[in-house]
Amino acid sequence: MAYTDIDKPEDYFNTVLYTGDGSADQSMTGVGFKPDFLWIKRRNAAERHVLTNVQMSVSDGAYKWLDSAATNAAFSGGTGVASFDADGFTIKSSDSTWNTSGSTYVFWSWKANGGTTATNTSGTVDSVVQANTDAGMSIVTYTGTGGNITVGHGLGVAPSAIIIKSRSNASPWVVWTAGMAGTTHGGAPRKNA
Repeated sequence: MAYTDIDKPEDYFNTVLYTGDGSADQSMTGVGFKPDFLWIKRRNAAERHVLTNVQMSVSDGAYKWLDSAATNAAFSGGTGVASFDADGFTIKSSDSTWNTSGSTYVFWSWKANGGTTATNTSGTVDSVVQANTDAGMSIVTYTGTGGNITVGHGLGVAPSAIIIKSRSNASPWVVWTAGMAGTTHGGAPRKNA
C-alpha cells in the first residue's frame, strides 16, 4: 500500500461483525461500498483466516479463496463468496469457515476499483491491476516465469507493503514492508510500476 491522506477511511475500508445463520446464499451487508478484497474470520471458535478478491476466478459458483495459514493453492469447490455486492457480499454455502448457524464472524473489506481491471504493461510481465490510488492499494494478478521479474501495480508511487501468494501452486506467502528494504525477495518496489 502507498501512503495517502484520506478524509473518510470508511469509504475504502470497513470492519463488519455478523452471526451466521447456516443458510446458503446468505447476504452480508453493512460495508458501505462494494468490496473488492475480503478477509473473513470466525470469532467464537478456531477456524482459518480466509482471503478472497474479485479477481480470483469463479469455480463451482463461488470465488476461489486462500487460507492465510496454509501454503495451498487457491481453494474452490462451491464454498465461499458467491458475489461481491453493492453493500457487502453473498456467501455461496454454509460451512464452519463462512456461516455456521449461531457462530460469530468478522469480515474486513477493502475497496479497490469496483471490480474494474486494467492490463498494466509497466513490468517485465504484464499484470491485471485493480488500483485505487486514493486509498493507496491495488489488487494485482500476473503469471510468474520462474525467474526474476518486475510487476506493475498501478499506484504511481512505491507501495509500503506487498503480499504475494501463488493461486495455482502450493507455495509460501511472501510479505514485504518498507521497513524490510534491502532484504530478500527483490528489495524495494519501484514508484512507476
